[in-house]
Amino acid sequence: MRIASLIACALLVLAGCADEEPDAPPHGPIAFEDVTAASGVDFRHFNAVRGSVLPEDMGSGAAWGDVDGDGFEDLYLVNYAGPLLASLEEIRQRPGNRLFRNKGDGTFDDVTSTSGLTRSARDAAALLADLDNDGDPDLVVTGLDGCALYRNDGGMFTDVTQGSGVDTVKGMALGPALGDYDLDGDLDLYIPCYVTFPTEKARDRRMVGGRPEPWTTPASYPPQPNVLLRNEGGLRFSNRAAEAGVVNERGRSMQAVFVDLDGDRYPELFVGNDQSPDILFHNKGDGTFEDVSMKSRLWDPRASMGVGVGDIDGDGDMDLHLTHFVQEPPALMRNDSRRPGGDRPARLLFQDIADESGLLNAWYRSLVGWATALQDLDNDGDIDLIAFHGSTIEDELTQDVFTNPKLLPQRPMILANDGAGKLTDVRAGGGPVFEERIVARGGAFADFDQDGRVDAVVNVHNGPARLLRNTSPGHASWIRVRLVGKRSNRDGVGAVVEVDLGDRVLHRQVICGSSYLAGDSLAVSFGLGDATPKRLMVTWPVSGQTQVVEAPPTRQTITVTEPE
Repeated sequence: MRIASLIACALLVLAGCADEEPDAPPHGPIAFEDVTAASGVDFRHFNAVRGSVLPEDMGSGAAWGDVDGDGFEDLYLVNYAGPLLASLEEIRQRPGNRLFRNKGDGTFDDVTSTSGLTRSARDAAALLADLDNDGDPDLVVTGLDGCALYRNDGGMFTDVTQGSGVDTVKGMALGPALGDYDLDGDLDLYIPCYVTFPTEKARDRRMVGGRPEPWTTPASYPPQPNVLLRNEGGLRFSNRAAEAGVVNERGRSMQAVFVDLDGDRYPELFVGNDQSPDILFHNKGDGTFEDVSMKSRLWDPRASMGVGVGDIDGDGDMDLHLTHFVQEPPALMRNDSRRPGGDRPARLLFQDIADESGLLNAWYRSLVGWATALQDLDNDGDIDLIAFHGSTIEDELTQDVFTNPKLLPQRPMILANDGAGKLTDVRAGGGPVFEERIVARGGAFADFDQDGRVDAVVNVHNGPARLLRNTSPGHASWIRVRLVGKRSNRDGVGAVVEVDLGDRVLHRQVICGSSYLAGDSLAVSFGLGDATPKRLMVTWPVSGQTQVVEAPPTRQTITVTEPE
């Protein structure tokens, strides 16, 4: 993220913001409908005049999770509740984060006030996951003023931050990740922290062109160290970042992901950094990590914001999609770390295939990427790509820039996979939502209406959140899998889930914390096309045991419980 001059902004508007689109059919293979108004999800982010200071522009995210145990994904939306220079007392009086209960009929009720989650702060991200293995998802919230932890008791939440160890996080906390890095059966928390911003000095900025000077360039401010909170049980955590070797003190960190990239069950830790190189920490299996960023080819100086995880080429391991800043094309990092049948130890190794995959054919130089996912959006059996955009550059060509500076809105991107790893821009057939320009930030993905198609929610900076229902035609066969861990963590985070179709095997991994400032559903979705699955296989993270379900039923959610 960088501030641009008037001339640079004008050039970008002329060169890229017009967003010329390729020819496409009126109805694409992937389509979404904006159902926000009909759903009852009434939420607006920020609700204030921008002060042109960096922390305000980071945006906020969302998290999906079944908080009340009724089988439907509920939605938690996060708010940066007011101007940076407002007092904390004023912030607490403004509209804050909201919890929307899924009624199961496509609509939601706002249950914030009755759930114990009335919170107004300068917040960024959230994750819903079972941190105490008691059967319901607890809530982690990050933000400018640190983090909060809420214990869930059947849909009622209690703030247990004080004394939990989560209260020791004091930095500008952004996109967290949950994973069992030591394979002891519970979820640990990694919190990326961004920069130290001089808030008090920002009150006395010099005047430039008749208004306070914009302070929006990350490189102007020192990075903050990240935090690894090991789960000690009983919702108590201890910071092990230094001894584990994952402080990342030089990175301006935005989003982290725990994901097993080499197939040894121990999750690696990827950290996307802004105006500082990305970092890949290899999990050594002894409670420590090794920085292998350079050796793995994931050392990348581009400004990474969002991180999508999925098997884009169908070879059985997890690849990464990274969204970037203006004039920095997105990356599609193919995982070449291991190959089936290989007899040599795995070496973490990646190759950027954005060009050969066709991703760069659909990329426009003005775009600033945030929320993203690698998901099978049309249920044809391969992984597609979706990304949301919104500039951090102000619209300097209007008089409003002096009194109410607005950020330039941009269109989302959606690309269909042809099954051979080639991506095609299909926005033109994706519905009105892909023709509209918004200032997107965090976004999360879940099949909220349980029709077998992965839906999305995106948080819009200083605007209404958008709930997007997947209406892709064809509605091919599918399976949705939810895990219940016993020896492993209750949600099965880190488990590998596979569906054998006979001529090929589809691979997923349960990830908690990716995209940007967001938590996707922890149920994994498989599109099957016209195929009939022969078996479903779950490899659990702690034991390494593979559990097999023969001839699994389709077009429904299957719950697989780990053997005791």
